[in-house]
Amino acid sequence: MKIFRKHTLYIYTDGSSLSKPRRGGIGIRYIYLDDSENEHRIDIEEEGNISGTNNQMELKAVIEGLKNITHQNIPINYNLVEIRTDSKYVVDNKNNAFYSWSKNKWTNKNGRPIENAILWKELNKQIKKVKCIIAIVWGKGHSKDIDNKAVDAAAKLSAKSILAPPIVPVKLRRKNLRTKPELEV
Repeated sequence: MKIFRKHTLYIYTDGSSLSKPRRGGIGIRYIYLDDSENEHRIDIEEEGNISGTNNQMELKAVIEGLKNITHQNIPINYNLVEIRTDSKYVVDNKNNAFYSWSKNKWTNKNGRPIENAILWKELNKQIKKVKCIIAIVWGKGHSKDIDNKAVDAAAKLSAKSILAPPIVPVKLRRKNLRTKPELEV
């Protein structure tokens, strides 16, 4: 049994990516306890994105979860937002994005551009907007946790829904067409 704390807003997030054609979706659920310690859940339905990779959708779910807090009319005072995600990509890189990459002009230690930098910048922006402590916590995906299952199902449904444009510009791969050398006569 999960234990939720008062004065904490929990945001469960998940991202999903389906292939053929590639499209991604997100799932978001808010959970909080009222003054009588009753649990309340709010599920958010979002449209999917064309060409969304799994990592992009995991990031987008966290971003949208933070961005939409103010639209949910959550009637409690909270001093902690705990984001629960099954994405090691998000959890393992959140500090790099906030402290290292932003100071290194969004390049890694080898000078290569950070993948999904647009989304990492947006996550940093949303974290700064929320005026309380934010913890991003990893939890095993596809577990028996009903809230994790709910956002997983919502993310898959989102990926199958009406699709918005790609989150980041799509890189096209083109064959290197070499011209045939002209024959000498």
